[in-house]
Amino acid sequence: MAALRPGISSFLEAGLGVEACFSGRASFSNGAHVHSSDTPSARHQRRHSTASLDPLSQLPRNLNSLGCLASPCLRRQSLHSRARCRPQQAAASEETSSSSAPLAIYAQRDSTLPAFAAAAQRLESLLSRVGDGEEEFVNSMLSEEEPILKLAADMFGCGCVAFTCWAFCAFCHIDPLGGASMSVSSLKAAGLGLAVALPLVAASAVARQPWARGIIPELEDVWQEQVQDLKPAVCNMSAQQAQLFAACETVASLLLLLPMATGGLQLSFRLYISHLETMGFHVPALTAKVLALGLVCFCMYTNTLFSSYASEEELETVSTAVSNSERYYVLQHGREEGMVKYFAFNHVVATWLRRRKVASQVAAHWVAHRWLLLGFLWYLTGDLACPVASALALSSFEIHHLHQDLQPRKRTPKSG
Repeated sequence: MAALRPGISSFLEAGLGVEACFSGRASFSNGAHVHSSDTPSARHQRRHSTASLDPLSQLPRNLNSLGCLASPCLRRQSLHSRARCRPQQAAASEETSSSSAPLAIYAQRDSTLPAFAAAAQRLESLLSRVGDGEEEFVNSMLSEEEPILKLAADMFGCGCVAFTCWAFCAFCHIDPLGGASMSVSSLKAAGLGLAVALPLVAASAVARQPWARGIIPELEDVWQEQVQDLKPAVCNMSAQQAQLFAACETVASLLLLLPMATGGLQLSFRLYISHLETMGFHVPALTAKVLALGLVCFCMYTNTLFSSYASEEELETVSTAVSNSERYYVLQHGREEGMVKYFAFNHVVATWLRRRKVASQVAAHWVAHRWLLLGFLWYLTGDLACPVASALALSSFEIHHLHQDLQPRKRTPKSG
């Protein structure tokens, strides 16, 4: 399944210190026994003053990020038992208001805590059982197919898309090639596109560096999603076949979204603008172009945003696991150890939801801004060769690194 699922090591970075949970709980319980002979009013006053020391009392605050990151189906369910909700101090709530980023706060903690490792493994096990297996079956069949057959099928599909674009543009009296031709002007436009692609390639190269992924861990999730999406198609292709595959996909996408979609929307907006002008309204000349390109970029943004985030089945599975996690861990491991594992599992889920949300936003912004730049290049030059050259350079760089990541690692023999 092509989903953003960070590995166990990503979840382990959210460790909060299980030893502190044990020691805090033990000291709180011991304090209650020592002062059992005090008056009820004194015990009541001391209970409120030491509530912030109880690690279990921190659950309602630290897990608030689940409610704001998940979909409505998650927000409708309680993430912790209401019987354990204690009054929170104002200063303590301000101190933990920044706990929505647990990776940054607890990255310096010990990342080998068994409770968080078990919680991450349980979450991955739950997510692996989501779905009916149809997508996995199709991906498995596609991975085992001959590379030449997959490449031929891809070229046939892209050819059908190109023919559809040509038919639509011919019907609407639009140039299906977007002004491109076998001329010197198109060659100059292609050179401009290659020059503009250099910053994009540099940004993509920087995003793949380990230090950049350390600063923004969600970049790793975005890259892993791309790998999972394209792995069945290019896993057994050669480097040249993978480049041809990416080129066909890129050219077909550009023909579909720029001359066909953007050009067709321009005609529609110009029709409405002409009606407004006959009524006496003044509309700027570039309004139709701006609205058409903006609508295409918005559609690409929303499509990437929702397709990259967790599916409804995944959210429902996680919601059910979270709502039953306290009872599950208490019955399995006892009260003390069970509450620690319950606390760890909820933090792992909160981290997973946050990373899925941020990763989908990063991917959506990258796609939308890339198409906005390609559309601007097309408007600027009036030649489709400019955005085609820019997009081909970027896709060639990305498919090269993706193909390298899919190749099996060669093990060097150990000496001695």
